[in-house]
Amino acid sequence: MLNKYGEIACKCYYENEEDRVLVLEKLIPGDTPNQIPEREERIKEFTKLMRKTVLEIEEGEYSSYQDRIEERLKSAMENPLKYGDTAQFVPIAYEYYQEIQKLGLKKYILHGDLNLRNIVKSGNTWKIIDPQGVIAEEIFEVVKVVRGELENSSKVKQTLEETIHYLSQELSYSEELLAKVVFIELIRINCGRTNEDNNQEFINRNVRFAKEVLQYCL
Repeated sequence: MLNKYGEIACKCYYENEEDRVLVLEKLIPGDTPNQIPEREERIKEFTKLMRKTVLEIEEGEYSSYQDRIEERLKSAMENPLKYGDTAQFVPIAYEYYQEIQKLGLKKYILHGDLNLRNIVKSGNTWKIIDPQGVIAEEIFEVVKVVRGELENSSKVKQTLEETIHYLSQELSYSEELLAKVVFIELIRINCGRTNEDNNQEFINRNVRFAKEVLQYCL
């Protein structure tokens, strides 16, 4: 995936899957878009890069966002007692996902984890790191940046409204649709982390964020 992104990504000089060896470009830790003080400008920089990470589907082994949804949300609906406070939101998230599928939006190969920590400055150029390579609709690439904005703010409602609004302006998706995508992903992530140790604080935050996002969707 790094090689597919060319100059906008950290260079991969050598790879050997059998020996699990990667030789990557050395990027000196420094600025990420989180250092941009104004939220609107952060979102603009993010969307400029995001457009370049959305690739046409080609032959290769890529995970599917739809498979992730089916695995996590269906499992949670079948065993709700395992998922605590998250369980009540799972049917809603699944319903929203079905709504989005009916829109017939084109699917692409996405980075899959495009948050602002995975965008670093190299000289005067932003570069992306740690792509996953996942097939999904373009709109799903925005989720991690929204969650990051919520995570770093004490004013969740205001932050959500501003972030969704700026993304809608830049990407021409409705604010309602963007909010539904964020809600789906917050719940899906929780379903995947329920059985992992030391994740309760993270899960509780996601539930709090999901409640706020759900109000935005209604």
